[in-house]
Amino acid sequence: MNKNAVLGSTVIIGLLILIGVLGYLLFQKAQGMKAGEKPAASNPPVETQSPAAANGAKQEDQANLVLAFEQALYAAERSASDAKKEADQEIGRMNQNIMPDSAVILNAYNQFSKVAEKVRKIPVPAGLDPDMTAELEKSREKYAQAYDHKAQGMNALMDYINTTKAGSAVSYGDHIKQADALLFESVGTVIAMQQKLGVDFSKKETPAQKTQTAAQEPASSPSAGSSEASASKDGSASAKPASPSTDKSTSSSAAAAKPSPSPSAAPKPSPAPSSAAPAAQTQEPLSIAGMKKGYFGGIEFGLGTDFKAVEAKWGKVKQDQHREGGAGYLYKPCNCSFFVGKQNKISAIELNTPMTLQKVIDRLGKPWQEGWDPMEDSYMLVYQFSGNKELYVETQVTTNNPDAPPPPRSAKTARITLIQK
Repeated sequence: MNKNAVLGSTVIIGLLILIGVLGYLLFQKAQGMKAGEKPAASNPPVETQSPAAANGAKQEDQANLVLAFEQALYAAERSASDAKKEADQEIGRMNQNIMPDSAVILNAYNQFSKVAEKVRKIPVPAGLDPDMTAELEKSREKYAQAYDHKAQGMNALMDYINTTKAGSAVSYGDHIKQADALLFESVGTVIAMQQKLGVDFSKKETPAQKTQTAAQEPASSPSAGSSEASASKDGSASAKPASPSTDKSTSSSAAAAKPSPSPSAAPKPSPAPSSAAPAAQTQEPLSIAGMKKGYFGGIEFGLGTDFKAVEAKWGKVKQDQHREGGAGYLYKPCNCSFFVGKQNKISAIELNTPMTLQKVIDRLGKPWQEGWDPMEDSYMLVYQFSGNKELYVETQVTTNNPDAPPPPRSAKTARITLIQK
């Protein structure tokens, strides 16, 4: 065999051996992958969140943004708190035929105007879904418009002080009524959004129901900032306090807040109940069925009843207050006050018998709105019933700190009022 033949054979044999080794290695690798072995990665794997966890985190972030927006609204409003209280005191003097101090009313006008400016400058938080951003922008504008109306109401009241024209008193009341409705709608939007985002209202640092509209007013004074006012024949203004919130706000919350009807589209009046309530409704002070029909506190005379029926049974008494949209009369037989509005009909009934918050909640369930009203320094529960009826529960516990924790359930009530809105 020549040398070339030997060399060629050696090369061929070497190639065959090399191919065999490579084939064996590939076979071993294939077998390992079939057994579930994974090749080592050059970079460590990146941890990822599940879609559910990511959505939950996003929702929580959005909820915090909406809560911060809500508190910004209340902070802007709080700057006018002192001016409002001073104006309320002056307006209350009208029940004694004493005109309010125009300087105090002018100050309230200026402060309310400033609140409107502050509210419009509050930024809607970035990071919200587009539809939420649009809703909060509308809510912010309604809040600002409400304070525009409050300011215009003070302007009308100043005109009344100077001219004693009944039309100016009516204009004052109309502006305040529109302010109440706008505040209620604005806060309702924010509260409903918080509910949608899963906010636990029992754990909020500041109650959601601190509604900006005033809570129950002091017994002798209509409110400068939140009232349903009308002019009597002599031109004096009467007023009804608006729903508490958010706010306070205030304001809120077991169910999504429903906007208050627009003053220009008032609901049709419900048929007036008879002068005597069914027996079952007079036995239970907090009868839900009774309140839906306008009866309250075990009292035989319901909302919408002609006040003459009360006077016929219990006699005439001297008017002792002016709230809830009309003149107020205290009657000892029922330990209650009747407020008489248009056409001499009962527009509200106020029960003056104290009971604990726990008793109210045990009987009626979780309130529609609950929280401190920083404008009035009082804690409120609000319930809604069919036929535009609302129940306001005001405690004896007060504070000037709107961020204070809720009072204990053992706290007693100061007033409980059923109102025909």
